[in-house]
This record gives sequence, structure tokens and C-alpha cells, in this order.
Amino acid sequence: MNNTFIRDKEESAKIKAEIDKKAEALKKEILESESNYSEAYGSIYYVSASGDDNNDGLSPEKPIKTIEKVSELELCPGDAVLFKRGETFRGSFTSQQGVIYSAYGEGKKPVITPSLQNYASPDLWVETEVKNVYKLTIPITNDVGVIVFDEGKAWSIKRIKGNPDFPEGGLENLDCDFAMWHDVSHPVGVEGYVYLRCDKGNPGELFSSIEIARRSNCANGRNDVTFDNLCFKYCGGHGIGAGTVNGLTVRYCEFGWIGGSWHNFERRSRYGNGIEIYGGCRNYICDHNYIYQVYDAGITHQYKTNKGDILMCDIRYSDNLIEDCVYSIEYFLEFSDPNKLEEGDNPGIRYMKNVEMCGNILRRSGYGFGDQRPNKDQAAHIKGWNHSNPAMNYTIHDNIMDTSKYMLMHIGAANYKWLPKMYNNVYVTGNDEQSNFGIFGDFSKNTTERASKRIEYNEALEKDISEITCEEGSTFVIEK
Repeated sequence: MNNTFIRDKEESAKIKAEIDKKAEALKKEILESESNYSEAYGSIYYVSASGDDNNDGLSPEKPIKTIEKVSELELCPGDAVLFKRGETFRGSFTSQQGVIYSAYGEGKKPVITPSLQNYASPDLWVETEVKNVYKLTIPITNDVGVIVFDEGKAWSIKRIKGNPDFPEGGLENLDCDFAMWHDVSHPVGVEGYVYLRCDKGNPGELFSSIEIARRSNCANGRNDVTFDNLCFKYCGGHGIGAGTVNGLTVRYCEFGWIGGSWHNFERRSRYGNGIEIYGGCRNYICDHNYIYQVYDAGITHQYKTNKGDILMCDIRYSDNLIEDCVYSIEYFLEFSDPNKLEEGDNPGIRYMKNVEMCGNILRRSGYGFGDQRPNKDQAAHIKGWNHSNPAMNYTIHDNIMDTSKYMLMHIGAANYKWLPKMYNNVYVTGNDEQSNFGIFGDFSKNTTERASKRIEYNEALEKDISEITCEEGSTFVIEK
């Protein structure tokens, strides 16, 4: 299969240094990119923190001010909404069909965040009767997924009442520095106080920036929408979330500190993803985005409930830099289980077609703040699980997958013909004790356990790679 396996330490170090350079160059290209809203042919609206919502927003001299006003605009396909660079816009919005959302001006990409303010003020935090445990005096509505200090120098470790590490709740059970508890009875629409253990003193004195990621998406996608050159940060849900949509494009955007809020109280599962489509899609493009510190997946398309036809077609994830997410890229599509259909369910037609993942640099899967999850043995750069995943013309090529805390990939399907063709990729194993190359294959002969072949870093690695994954022309840097 013309694959190359490198175990020499000196040669491995050279390849890793080259990957570092490529990652930094790609990050620079993305973060310093120019806005592109050339497809707009209608009205252009401008948004600035120095604007006024009484303005019409149709010129840079008379911008509107708030995200709330953006949501109220009656837009038409071909219109564009431009946020001013270097500014922060607090809140979230639902996009409108056929509209481009981009940036204008000079400087860093404009930040869209549901974090309602900077909480780095000592007056906002009071010490409780438990030493080093502080209460935020402003109640927060919607479950808090993570608190981020000084743009990532530190972050909170969420405690959930009823979990093994926090069964009874109680401030005395916040057992480590930056342990956090949000005292709410439901993840949405309920307010409650945030309690934070901070061993060095009042967090409002220690940090210049404290952002609180509540359960909310930064933005919601719709048909034929383009997000260009925006920065989505500090939300407990998804950066961009969408149901079934066609024509969603996300390019040259930045996503950071996404997820962590409760998804399901009973299952104790938590959000979220950088960019997500849950449902069918066509012409879904994620290109040249920098995504980091996401509780679940950097980018995903997924669906598994028993509700009708789901077609996922013409999907391209290209030239993205994804770091410190649990899953860099996640996908799954499940057939309806005929034994679980309820009245009114429709098993439908389901498949993926023309899916391409290429040119991406994927790094340190499982090493971000999402590592506080209970299932620490699932991290992977490409995560398809062992779902049915019916697919045609599916390729994964010319990517770099650099180090995972557990698996480099987990790709399963109910039929071997539905697995991707893989070629010209670079893999770096890392040296974490529990790490392995991963799982690849069909589970058609074992549908009960759905167990594909796990590929370990041992003497059978080269044979397994060639025979199981059918990888062609790829490089494997083996550090274990």
C-alpha cells in the first residue's frame, strides 16, 4: 500500500517540527484572513459596539449596535450583515436564509459570545462559609458549561450534582482548584448561582478576564447561509448549530471554548460542538476554520433518531486547524431500528454521499477541557463510532492527525463498502500510555456488540494498517 512507518526518534522529531510549522502557518492564514462577502448582491448592514439600534445600519457611519437588533432585521437572500472587527458582541442570533454574515474594518475577527459580561471584578465574587469557595453574586440563567479565565490560562472543572464525583452537591465537596457548581434545577430557562473554588483568592482580583459559557449557541444556521471571518467563543452549547439545512458554509472563522453545558439531565451528558448539523444536509462546507477547546467535536454532521428520510450529501471539511477537542471531526448516521419504531415513526431513506475530509490539521484529541468528561476512553480525531453510517464516495485524504489521548480514529460502518477510502494522510501516535491507532471496520458480523477491529501499536501494526484500513501512501510516526 506504499505506506511509510517511522520509528527513528530523530526523523520523528523532524516531522513533528514540520507539523508545528504547518499548523502555525495555517493558524496565521486563518486569523489574518480578509473578509469575503463578494457573493452579496442585496443590502449590506453594519454592526458596531459604538452604533445605535435606531440607525438603519446601511452604512459604516450609521451602524446598528446589538445582536438583538441583528435578529430583528428583515433580511432577504443576497443581503450581508457585517460585524466590526476588534469588537465583542454579547448574545446569540439565528441566521436568515441566503444571508452572509461577515466582518468589516481592521483588526481581529469580531467576537460573538453568549457570555453576558466580563465577570473579572472582585465585587462580583464573595467568599462563602467554605474557605476558598466563592459565589458569583449575579445569578446566571441557563446551565454554565465552563468558566474561562484570561482567555484560557485556566478554566473551571464542572461538578454536576448526582455524579459520582459530586453525589450530594454541597460547597464543601468542590474538591479542587477551579471546581465549579451551577446550582440550577434545569439546564434551560432557570437561573441559579455559580460557586467556584479558587485557592489563591478572589477570582475577580486574580484575573483580568472571566467569561462564563452558558447553555446557548452562538449562532444558528439556516439554508444557504455563509459565516465568514467571525469568532465564536464562550458558549455552553454549539458555536454554530443547525438542524436539516442545505448550503451552509463556514469559512475562515474562529471557534473556542465551546460546550460543557448539560445536554440531558438524566443521562448526565453535556454539549457541544464547534459546528454542528443534526439532520440532513447538502452542500455543507467547512473550510479554513481554526477550532480549539471544544467539549465534544470541532465539526460534525450527525443523526440517529427514527424520523424519516435523512440524506447527507456533498460535504467538504477542508484545510481546518482543529486542536484540543475531544473529537476533531465527528459524524454518524444510523438506520432506524425496526424493533424500536413507535407509532408515527418513519424509518425513511438514509445515506451519506460525496463526503470529503482533506487538508485538515488535527491535533491533541482529548487533551482540552473536554477531558473532564466521564468517558475518557473515546477521544479520536475522526469519530464515526460504530453506527450504520451508510456512505458512498467518502474519502479522507491529505490530513495530519497528530496525537490523541486515546484513538487517532474510530471509524465503523454496518457494511465494509460504506467505509471511507483513505490515502496520503500523516499520523503521529503520541506516547500516552492508553493511546492506540483506533478502530476501523465493519461490524456486520457482530451486530450485537458492534465491535470493529482495534488496531494497537504493536508488532502487527503495519499488517493491520494495510489489511484493515487499506490506507494508501500515508506516513505513520510511531512514538510508542
